[in-house]
Parts: sequence; structure tokens; C-alpha cells
Amino acid sequence: MSEDQLQEPQENQAPAAQIAPPKKKRTWLVVLVVVVLLSCIAASAVGGVLYLRVQTQNEVETALMNADAHMSKAMEIAGDTEALYDGLEAMSSGSIQGGMDSMVSGAQANLALAEEEIVAAEYEISALDDSETKSAYQESISETRLALKSTGDVFATFGEAGGVLQAAIDASAAMGEVNIAMNDAINKSNNKNYSEAKTIATKAVKMAEEAEKTFSAAHAEYPDAEFDKAADIAKLKRQQAETVLKLAEYGKAGSTSKYNKAINDFNGYNTKVLTAVQPRIFTDPTWLLSSMQDFLSTIAAHTEKAQDASDRAHDAFDAGNY
Repeated sequence: MSEDQLQEPQENQAPAAQIAPPKKKRTWLVVLVVVVLLSCIAASAVGGVLYLRVQTQNEVETALMNADAHMSKAMEIAGDTEALYDGLEAMSSGSIQGGMDSMVSGAQANLALAEEEIVAAEYEISALDDSETKSAYQESISETRLALKSTGDVFATFGEAGGVLQAAIDASAAMGEVNIAMNDAINKSNNKNYSEAKTIATKAVKMAEEAEKTFSAAHAEYPDAEFDKAADIAKLKRQQAETVLKLAEYGKAGSTSKYNKAINDFNGYNTKVLTAVQPRIFTDPTWLLSSMQDFLSTIAAHTEKAQDASDRAHDAFDAGNY
């Protein structure tokens, strides 16, 4: 066979070499001497390209499926409401701080478990080659983390609010005790037991003062709750209790005119208390959720971006961009 005859098959194999796998596969060519073997290897190389493409597609598809499963599990865990209901049950029993603490600890535990699932999803995606599919999915993971971080911030705020709300509720209960004490002191004065009336009225004044301070402090922490209005009412109650204290003093001194004036002052404060504007926290059940609106909006925004990025990752995979 002539040299020209040996060259002709080599030219026919050139197209096969162009669609062969990456250059490391082309190193096979240096060991090929016989034209017949070159033809066989070239055919194998073409088959190898197709086989490797199927494997790559399968690997990416499997990674996406596994990552999706982990992300879905993360969302399921993060959305578990058991701790929320436990906290609400505790609050309905009168333990605001305990209920808040229960919600926060339960949420933190769930978020930690959700993060483990996200890490597992991240591991699946990190093993893929750089591509549009990979980068979009990583973006989805990042946005999901931000959404869960904001969720954690919401519950942290709940935890911080628990102490303030508990104090405010205790102060409100104390206001009821102030009313009881004032009525008791008035009855003592009417029965000319002025010393006991003074002692009881003094206690009422102090309780109203403490409630006023508590509401003012709560307002500084949560102005949207309008605790300042509760502080105003507590101030009126304190002033009213002070008139009851004067009743005991004027009665003991036998000053009828001042005694009667104190009664009129007491009734005037009573009218002011009854017509006073109540704070939002006591009239609007949705106050706490409304105060979290910025957090909720942030969570919704990150969740939407996470879903969009996930959709883009799957679209890129379907288009072969992996």
C-alpha cells in the first residue's frame, strides 16, 4: 500500500477529531499508528462524547433534585407552627414573657435545623461545574438564607417585646388594683376611719406612679403601641388617688368644704379617665404584627427573589446551560 493511500483515511477522520471530548482525550491520537485503529478510536471518541454528556446531565439533574428536596425540607421546618401555638397557649394562660420565650426558642431551633438542610443543598450545588444553572441556584440559596434571617429577626423582636408587654400588662392589672384601693379608702373615710383611709390611699398613689413609669418606659421602646396614652391614664389615676388621700386628710381635720371639693375633683378625674383615648396595644389586636411589617416585607421580598432564582436555575438546566 502506498504512502498516498495511508494519508487518505486520515483526512476522512478529521471531522471526528473536531467533535471529540476535551484535549485530554485527543492525547489518544499520538499513539495511533495504524489507520484502521485510528478509525475505531475516533468512533469510540464520538460515542464517548455522547456518553459523557448524558452522565453530566444526569449528575446535574440529580444534584438539582437533591438540592430541591433539602430546600423544601428547610422551608417545611422553618414554617413549623407548633412552637408558635405553644407560645400563644402560654400567653393565653397569662404568661406573656413565657409564651414569647417559648415561641423564640422554638423558632430558633427550627431555623437551625432549616440551615442544616440549606447547607446540604448548598453542598449538592457546589459540586457542579460553573454554569448559569449553578449560579442561579446559589443565588436562590443566598436569598433563602436572608429570608430566614429576617424570620429570626422577627422572633428575636418578639422575645424582646415579651418583657415590655408583660410589664405593661402587669401595670394594667395594677391600675385595677388602684381602683379597688381608692374605693376602699373612700369607704374608710365615709366611715370616719381616716387613718386606714390614708394608708390605703397612699398605696393607691404609689401603684399609679409605678404604672405611669412602666407605661412611659414601654412607650420609649415601642412608640407604635401608644403606651404614652396608657401613661396619661395612669397619671390621671395617680391624681385621682391623691384626691382620695386628701379626703382622708380633710375628713380628719373636719374641713367639710375642702372634703366636698375633693369629692368633686375625684368625680372630675373619673370622667377624664373614662373618656381618655386608649392605647393602640389595647384596642388593636393586630398591633404587634403591624409593627413587624418591615420585617414581613423583607421576608416576602427575599422569598420572591429566592423562588425567581430557583426558577431561573431550572430553566437554565432545561436549556442545557449547565
